[in-house]
Amino acid sequence: MIDERTLIGRVAERVGVADLDQARRAAVHTVAALAAPLARHERERLCDELPGTLGAATRAALADAATWAVDPLSDVGRRAGIPTGLALEYAHVVAALLAEELGAELRALLHRHLAPPWRDLFHPREHVPPPPPPVHHAPATGAGHTLATGRPGSRHDVAEHAADPAHAESIARRANPHAADKLSSGDLHRDPLDAPTPTGRHVSDADG
Repeated sequence: MIDERTLIGRVAERVGVADLDQARRAAVHTVAALAAPLARHERERLCDELPGTLGAATRAALADAATWAVDPLSDVGRRAGIPTGLALEYAHVVAALLAEELGAELRALLHRHLAPPWRDLFHPREHVPPPPPPVHHAPATGAGHTLATGRPGSRHDVAEHAADPAHAESIARRANPHAADKLSSGDLHRDPLDAPTPTGRHVSDADG
C-alpha cells in the first residue's frame, strides 16, 4: 500500500481541498466506519494494512463503535467534525482509494460485510490473463523479397537468371562458331577457290 502522506494527499486532491488535517480525520473515520461491520480480528487485519499512523488512529476511532449510528458511514461528518455533505464526499473518495490499495482478501471481506452501495467499490476484480505473445514465422531461406532474405528487389536471385550478354547473331551464341572452317567438321570436298573473300565475293568470281 502507498505511504500515509501520499494517501492523504490523494484524498485531499480528489475532494478538492487543501486542508490535509481535515482529509486525514475524514480518512480515519471513514476507514473505521468501513471496518465497523467486521469481526474484531478482521478489523485488526484491516488496521494492520493501513500505512503510517492511520492504523493506530483507526483502532482508536473504533473504540466507541457500539455507540455509532446504524449506518456508520452516514455518521462520519459528526465524528470527524466535518459538514455532512463534505464528509460523504470524503467517504466515497477514501473508500475508492482503499479499494485500489487493499489486497484481494481484504477487498473480498469488505464486499461481503458492507451494504450497498459501498460494497460495490470492493467487488472482487476479475483476473484477466495477459494476451499470448505474437508468433513470428521466419520465411524460408531465399523465399523473401528483401535483403534480409537474400533476394533484394526481386522474386528470383540474379545468379539464377543472369542476363545473356551476347546479341542474337553473336558467335558466342553458336555451339561451334568455326565449324565451317575446321577440317574436323568442315566440308572436305568444298573447292577452296569457292571460299568467300572479305568483300563477300568468291575467288572463282574474281577470276572470271
